[in-house]
Amino acid sequence: MRRLLLLIGIAFLVFSCAEEEPVRTDENLIQNLSFGQWRISSFLLNGVNQTSDFDGKNFVFYPSGQSEVFRGTQLLGQGTWSTTVLTFSPDSEFEILNGEWFQIHIVLNQIKIVKSEQDSTKELLLEKL
Repeated sequence: MRRLLLLIGIAFLVFSCAEEEPVRTDENLIQNLSFGQWRISSFLLNGVNQTSDFDGKNFVFYPSGQSEVFRGTQLLGQGTWSTTVLTFSPDSEFEILNGEWFQIHIVLNQIKIVKSEQDSTKELLLEKL
């Protein structure tokens, strides 16, 4: 009886262990981000939803470090990126996205990054089109 309980306990432990979350690396981010177009499905500034500012705008992140924003085929803006650093010109409507971002969640078609500063917190969720 003790053996049976021990075996049941071991089986429970083995099969109830959750899979570990995949390791988030810059390489994973670069590989995911630099293929295809992305849209901002959520943008929060200090908890306030500002996603609508980016409706209909698609982002392309090239392996060369260039980034572009399109509405359909119309080019709206250009910038650069490096792992999780975005830089658009200061007079651009996309300037709010400038700065260093930290990875929170990466899966094949979704990337969540966060940027915290002294006076603000920004959360950005990108979804692959």
